[in-house]
Amino acid sequence: MALLAEIGARLSTQGVASSSGEDGYYLGLGMLMDSTALPDRMMAVIQTGGQAPDAATERDRPGFQIITRGASMMTESSAYPEAEAKAQAAKRALHAMTPGSLSGRHYVGIWATQDPFFIGYDDEYRPLFSQNFVAQRSRT
Repeated sequence: MALLAEIGARLSTQGVASSSGEDGYYLGLGMLMDSTALPDRMMAVIQTGGQAPDAATERDRPGFQIITRGASMMTESSAYPEAEAKAQAAKRALHAMTPGSLSGRHYVGIWATQDPFFIGYDDEYRPLFSQNFVAQRSRT
């Protein structure tokens, strides 16, 4: 299973975001989708460069980014702190998780490389937060 689906499954089982949006935030894999048919509150998992594989231990160290988008500040005054809190929830669900299996693949761990940070508002005045992670997982 691909990295994005594995991370997405973890976020879903931890109640942070899901593909159905039942947790209040819709989860997108590979891009932050924007459509009038989708709700404002979204979280996207996007693969990044990561780090070099560890040849001695046969482990990959992929990187990924999570972008969290809140409701529009035009309709909800609490949109900024709510989006920031949801980004922190993603960090809690992933950062320094104990070794284990995600969708059948063994993960040694996942680490945030920084706290979620505000990257601005989109054209609809929705706050955006970003955070980057690196994982260490088996190749099989």
